[in-house]
Amino acid sequence: MEKHDLDRVAELERELYPNPWRREHFAEFLALPPGFAWVGLDPAGEVVGYALAWVAADESEIANLAVARSWQRRGVGSRLLGAALHEARSRGARRAWLEVRASNAAAQGLYAGHGFHVVGRRKSYYLSPREDALVMSADLEEESGVL
Repeated sequence: MEKHDLDRVAELERELYPNPWRREHFAEFLALPPGFAWVGLDPAGEVVGYALAWVAADESEIANLAVARSWQRRGVGSRLLGAALHEARSRGARRAWLEVRASNAAAQGLYAGHGFHVVGRRKSYYLSPREDALVMSADLEEESGVL
C-alpha cells in the first residue's frame, strides 16, 4: 500500500464497514515502522482489497483486511492474508493474532484456511451493531502453504 492508494482504500473501508477507519488512520498506520500493508489490484490496476498488519517482538497482528464485495470469494483475501503472514514471518513473527466478528463465518473460514484457530472471545468488542469478537491465533512457525 502506497500513499496514492489511500483514497480508494478509505472508500472501500466506508463501503464495507459500519465503523470504518478514516483515511488518516491508514496514513498513520503506514508511517509506523512495525506496520506493513498490501493492496490487491484488479486487472485495470484499481485497488480491490487490502491487508494491514504489524510485528512486535515475535508476534504479529492482522489489523485490517477487506475485499470489495464484487471481488469477494475470488481468492483476493486469501492472497492478501498469505502475503501479510509471509511478511510477518520474514520479520521474525512466530505467532499471529486477529479479531473477527462472531457472525462473520466467511472470514473465519478464510482465517482457518491459513492456520488460525479460535482462542478466545471479546464481549461486545464491535459497536454498531454491538457484537462479540472471536480472537484467533495462528502458529507462524509452520508454513500453511496458502498464499
